Amino acid sequence: MSTSASRRHPDAEALAAFIEGSLEGTELTSMTEHLSDCLDCRELLGNAAAFRREHVRAAAPRRRLAPWWLATAATVAIVAGASWTIRLSALRRDPVQRLAAAAPLDRRELEPRLSGFAWAPMRVMRGGDEPADPARMRLIGAAGVVLQETEGSTTANARHAAGVAQLLTEHRDEAILELDAAARTSNDPRIPSDLAAALYAAAMRADNPSQLPRALAAADKALDLQHDLPEALFNRALILERMGRRDAAKDAWTRYLAIDGSSKWAEEARQHLSSLSQPRTSPM
Repeated sequence: MSTSASRRHPDAEALAAFIEGSLEGTELTSMTEHLSDCLDCRELLGNAAAFRREHVRAAAPRRRLAPWWLATAATVAIVAGASWTIRLSALRRDPVQRLAAAAPLDRRELEPRLSGFAWAPMRVMRGGDEPADPARMRLIGAAGVVLQETEGSTTANARHAAGVAQLLTEHRDEAILELDAAARTSNDPRIPSDLAAALYAAAMRADNPSQLPRALAAADKALDLQHDLPEALFNRALILERMGRRDAAKDAWTRYLAIDGSSKWAEEARQHLSSLSQPRTSPM
């Protein structure tokens, strides 16, 4: 039995409301504080989320993650020890900024740049037997919150945020749909830049280079809107390199370094440029 057994546990209705995402204000605060200390209730919530996942997966809509995912996102964030109290100040922040703030600082899983995200060393999560990672869990939880907040909204800002959240949770096709729709109705250069990142990620994941010209077009659109957007410059250079256009890629990395010459992203750009400057090895 957990050390919190002597405390008053939330009733079944309150736990159900938490899973449905309908708790607000002080009720949500009290629930998250209790769950952070109560192993029994965390286990109960995890079992409930798993049950919902198995029974509604077939009915999950394509555009948004199904309600079970939101419950699971909340569960893993709590199990990881995250204090997931939603504050009014956080709700007023740009949701993409909140996702960037929740991203781990010790590694990233996407090679291209997302708008406003800090640099982190590239590391691909392999899943399987890897231990649960609290920082990754927190990011998934933040993505679940953003998807819940943007549910049903067709504004460009909401679809941008939903697209980034989908991409961070490895739903690349859904991310592309959201970001493409947002880019069609907005002049925000961040959106086509993030679309370029999503298309690049999808191409690499599926080993499908036919997506790369579309990714390049999205990066070019972002730069038409803002010629010195660092994320779009970085993504464009990366895409050209993957397309095998070495000279164009070298020019693109040089252009990036003219805008950003001192950050960790710049160090990565120099590594790419150095690699492209090496003589090609002839096949045996």
